[in-house]
Order: sequence, then C-alpha cells, then structure tokens
Amino acid sequence: MDLSQCIDYALVHHTDVLSAHIDEEIALQNIRKTAASGYPQINVYGTFDDNIKIPLVALPAIFFDRSAPAGAIVPVRFGVQYTSAAYAQLDQIIYMGSYWVGLKASKVSRVYYCQSSQQVIENTIYNVSKSYFQYLVSVQRVEVQKSNLEKSQNLFQIVDLQFKNDVATKADRDRVYVDYSNQLTELKTLQRAVKASLNQLKFQIGMPVGEQVEIATVNTDTTALFQLEELPDKPNYWKRADYKLMQTKRELGALQVKQYTSEYQPQLTAFGKYQYQSFSEEFNLWKKEWFNSQVVGLRLTVPVFSGFKRSSQVQQYKLELKKMEISLSRLEQQINIELSNAFDDFNTSVDNIRLAGENIKLAQLVYDSEILSYKEGVGAYSDFLNATNSLKVAQVNYITSLFNAYLARLELAKSQGKISEVIKWIGK
Repeated sequence: MDLSQCIDYALVHHTDVLSAHIDEEIALQNIRKTAASGYPQINVYGTFDDNIKIPLVALPAIFFDRSAPAGAIVPVRFGVQYTSAAYAQLDQIIYMGSYWVGLKASKVSRVYYCQSSQQVIENTIYNVSKSYFQYLVSVQRVEVQKSNLEKSQNLFQIVDLQFKNDVATKADRDRVYVDYSNQLTELKTLQRAVKASLNQLKFQIGMPVGEQVEIATVNTDTTALFQLEELPDKPNYWKRADYKLMQTKRELGALQVKQYTSEYQPQLTAFGKYQYQSFSEEFNLWKKEWFNSQVVGLRLTVPVFSGFKRSSQVQQYKLELKKMEISLSRLEQQINIELSNAFDDFNTSVDNIRLAGENIKLAQLVYDSEILSYKEGVGAYSDFLNATNSLKVAQVNYITSLFNAYLARLELAKSQGKISEVIKWIGK
C-alpha cells in the first residue's frame, strides 16, 4: 500500500470517520424531525369513565317547586355512572416564529456536522500521512544500519585474517568485534521500532494489527521537489475546516438568539375534532347509543409574561454569541501564527536537506580514506571508528531531514487548508 491507498483505506475503516458520517445522518434526521412538527398532527383518543359517585350540584328549590321558600337549595346529581368517548383531533400550525427559526437552525446544524466530518477527514489524512512517514524513516534507518553492519562485518573478516597472519593484534581484532556486536544490537532495536511504527500506522488507518501489509516507500531522491515558499500577504481563513466550523457555530448562536426572541410573538394554530360519546347506567361498552359531535377552530396564543425567563434566555445566548466572536478573532490570530511557523519550519527543512546532502558526501570521502589507511596498517582504529560514526550520523541525518521536509510540507498544507492537494503531490 502506498500513501494514497493507506488514506483511502482509513477513510473507509477508521472509527472517527465512520462516527462523523453517522453524525451527518443524525443531523439529517433532526431536520426531518423538526420539519415534521409543522405538518398536520392527527391523534386518536379513547376514554372510559366510571363515575363511582356522581358529584352533586346545588340548585335553587324554586326551580322544582314554585312555593319553595326563598334561598332553599336542592342537591341534584347530574350524569350517569358510565361515560365513554372516542375522538380524533387534528392540529396544524399556521404561524409560529420559533418553528421556522428552528427549521433553519436544524439545516445549519447539518452543515456544521458536514464541516465537522470534513475536519475529521483532514485530521485522519494528516495522522495517516505522519505515521506513514515515520514508518518510512524507521525502515530507512534499518537499511542504513544494515549497510553499516555489513561494513563492520567485512572489516572484522579483514582484521581477523590479519590477526591470524600476525599482522594485527588481538586487541585490534576484539575492538572491531565489539563494534560489530554493537552494530548488530542496534539493528535489532531498530527492527523492533519498525514493527512498532507499522502497528501505529495500522491503527491510524483502522486496520487490524494481525493483518499483513507491505508499505511502499516514497522516492528518497526527490530533493529537487522541495522549493522554498513565501508567506502570503493575507491568509485565506475559509480554506480551514476549523474556521468554517467556528463561523457555522456563530451562525447557530445567532439563530438561537432569534429563536428565543421569536417566542415573544403570537402563535396561531388550527384544530379540528370529531367525537363520539355514550352514556349508560350499566357497564356495557357496545350495547348503547353513541352520539357524535364535530368542532373546528383557531387557537391564538399571545405570550404576555413568563417571569422574565425568556428575557434571561435571550440575554444568555447574546452573551454566548459575543464569546464566539472573541473565539473567532483568537482563531484568526492562531491561524496566522501557525502559517508563519509552518512556512519557517518548511523552509528550514529544505535548507537542512541540502546541508545533510553535502555532509553525507563529505563523510563518505573521509570514511573511504580512513578505511583504506586502516587496511594498509598506517591509520589508527580510533580515527577509522570516528569516520564510521560520522558517516552513520550523516546518513541518518539525511534521511531524517528528507522525511522531516515531507512532514513540514504536510504541516504547511494543513495550516493552509490544502492537505488533499499535498497528498496528490506526494503521490506523484
């Protein structure tokens, strides 16, 4: 798998990406839920009452007896023991300001989650790329170490032959062997580091640790591709996913203020009701007469006073909106700093590649001279050992500088909001 294939695999299997897509679907369902509250609402109800003891109603006695004294009261029971009712009711919003604001907020909320999903994707690309390069660095260090181990082994064979022919001393032979053993130990350590970095890469792309995979390397002879870049006069904040998220969050905050403000407005709803009722002195649900009734109407609700609750909510969200404005301004400052630092780091890494390339050539010349002198018996082993270590350091520094340049270019692209473009460039 090359870098592009690793990224494609991660975008399908990484848990963060999968969760982000689910959040998008949740936001879509939330839009449908909010919109549904504005559709006609139809409900069917059924009731059955057992009036164990029918309440009394006091009436003037004169209603029943004209000759009754003034002020006389007669208690009367109205109703029957059993009453049943079944009815269907339709309610429809005609005007409700908070509904339309809420519907718009749910749509903006979906935009927010889509942008959040894009940010997760960009972060996943960045993390996969970083782990990919770190793995390649560890692999290249193993290759360098293998080369140095082979040189040490060849030298030991030469010194061992010289020792057997009484040309070299036992101390010379032992020193070379100790160096060879140290090189072998370091190789094993670096090989374990390769396995650990590969496992980290598998984790970043969402691949099971036990699955076998071979990672393709990038061309290490591409230093000409790295050119110094200049910091733009004015950064394009809107290319950054986090900036777009903050702007959308601010829009949601403004809609929250508008939604609570709209609760001061009157609400108008229409309703219709169709009902059947029955009355009986006996417990019988079916063998009795049912009476129907119908009603339609409008319901106007005018908010008058809520104990300052709505006012406090509006003020609370206005203050939250001010905090978002401050956070947005701070994010712009942070982006400016990130861009400046990323440009400096990248340009420094480009210079480091050139210096490391020159150092490795010089270290190779010194090594070739010292090993020739040592083989001919005119050079000191300490000088040869120093030359060997210098060459090794130069080789490692060159590889590290090269892949640091890739990482710096990746960081620069992330700060610019152009990480996908850089991945295409690396793939080429």
